[in-house]
Amino acid sequence: MRDRLLTLPDPAFSLGGDGAGSPTRTEQTRRAAYQWGLPIALLAVGLGLALVWPLHPAQAALWGGLAAVLAVALVLSALPRCPVGVLDRLLLLGGWTFLLGRLALGLFAPHVVDGGPELLGLLLPWFVLGLLAPGWLLDYSLGRRVARGALGVTGVLGALYGVRVLPGTGESGLILALLAQLLLVGGLALLGQEATLTRAQDRRGPWSEIQPGEFDELTGLPLRRPLERRLRTLRRPVAVAVVAVDDLPELEREGGAVLVQTVRAHLARTLAAATRSGDPVVCLGEGTFAVLLPTTDPLAVRVVAERLRLRVASRPLAGRVVTVSVGLAVMSTGTQALARAEAALRDAQAGGGHRVEVAPG
Repeated sequence: MRDRLLTLPDPAFSLGGDGAGSPTRTEQTRRAAYQWGLPIALLAVGLGLALVWPLHPAQAALWGGLAAVLAVALVLSALPRCPVGVLDRLLLLGGWTFLLGRLALGLFAPHVVDGGPELLGLLLPWFVLGLLAPGWLLDYSLGRRVARGALGVTGVLGALYGVRVLPGTGESGLILALLAQLLLVGGLALLGQEATLTRAQDRRGPWSEIQPGEFDELTGLPLRRPLERRLRTLRRPVAVAVVAVDDLPELEREGGAVLVQTVRAHLARTLAAATRSGDPVVCLGEGTFAVLLPTTDPLAVRVVAERLRLRVASRPLAGRVVTVSVGLAVMSTGTQALARAEAALRDAQAGGGHRVEVAPG
């Protein structure tokens, strides 16, 4: 029976209000984009090499390495078991190796790559694009480290070049000015992207840094790992309710795996409808969910837990009343609260189920 209070698709749903869709669909879209974009990039590199061949061995090594990275990424994109994140990292590593290699050759061996101000002008747009790409492709924290690392390496190369050519006059002075401009534009672009990502994270709520593999495929809810990661960052008392279906093995014997999955989706929908948007619901396992509550008042959290229990029982599924047990804990640390709530859940189920058990404070 569909919960009429919940306007989410059945059986799975997406988190957040930004319309981003399911993480699985996003990963499939990115994989498809790589599968048609990488052949175009390989063709462009091949045509470019054909037009300027022969090249100095150093240049040939850079271009050959870039082509090899693109080819390997294209092969991996056709393998369904290869995570898209691996392609992201491979392409970023290959792209930055190429860009920084070209920059180093242009500064310290200009006769090899026809360096000078013209080369810096050609590298500028690709440099800014490379700084922004990690934030588009990787998770926020890793993307920020990659971009800052690339900017730092560029600064080191510029400093070494400045020490080498001081006092900078003529073309050397112009190159130093362009390097400073490159670093300034790159730094501003990076700061702007970080500010944009921070605002987007605030709008998406507490689960903005979850990776695609950290969602439950059936319900679309986060799994245990992102919950534990979030709990470790909290520096305040935390209330956690752990909710589990009663008699799940019996349900599986009666209706098989299909009934179990239907009950899981039904419970996920009901919990999401019964909690506020600020109370994240997390899938801990088969028929077990956790709700991170915003208040730590003992009476208030007990009322919320009882409401969850009664809400599930009041919504029959295919003529069957599904009941749950709830373990509740209010602790000074998040990880301790989760462990105590799970222990309280086991006590509630051992006591007959369909009840709320509060862990001792």
